[in-house]
Amino acid sequence: IKYIRKADEEARGSNIASFDLNSDRINMVIIDKQGIIRDVKTEWFSEANSPGYPKNKAWTLRLQALGKLLNYAYHHSVGVVLYEDLDRIKRRIKKTRSKNGNRKASNFPKKKLLYYAVTMAMKYGFKVYLVDPSYTSKLAEKLKDRLGLDKHTVSAYLLGLRYLSPETYNKLLNDKCYRLSLVNKLVPFAKDIRKGINRIISIIFEKYSKTSCFVELLFSAIMYNVLRMYFTILV
Repeated sequence: IKYIRKADEEARGSNIASFDLNSDRINMVIIDKQGIIRDVKTEWFSEANSPGYPKNKAWTLRLQALGKLLNYAYHHSVGVVLYEDLDRIKRRIKKTRSKNGNRKASNFPKKKLLYYAVTMAMKYGFKVYLVDPSYTSKLAEKLKDRLGLDKHTVSAYLLGLRYLSPETYNKLLNDKCYRLSLVNKLVPFAKDIRKGINRIISIIFEKYSKTSCFVELLFSAIMYNVLRMYFTILV
């Protein structure tokens, strides 16, 4: 298969890459053995869901995206790859008011993609595990704003957390106070984002506060306050 390559050496990194496979994107989170997020990456292929888009081309896009992410993981100290164990959950296609959403859900061959994903990861020399994804989506909905990440990325993260410590995952699922305290410990990644953004908006503010142009000064003030407020809520 064109997008399956055999690595020169077996993957021996200590990090873990957890994946969330979707019809229009693949989300990957890299965590260490303590469950701390070290990197996140998403490959998009939205055109694959467009009406009339050829199925063979859509399939090619998904395999290419998967190959890019696995290659990235291989070169970033990953030794273990995690996917959803689709046999542990009932496959239900929820009908919505959106015809487009219903079409995407029914046309996406997720089990087939999972089979290829496992094969591709093994070719890289990763150890591959399938993890029960039950309730990860619901919990991701509750945590996404706190982590400053999208729902699918958080779902991938929770899959990794469940693999590392089922006990911790269950506490996170059932105890709101524990959930908030643990997030602060495990996600310095979000804090790094906030520091970077604060630095950027500070530079913008310093630059335009010295100008005599009222419009530029007003713009910098608005951007400064809005972005600072937003990232204060996230972290």
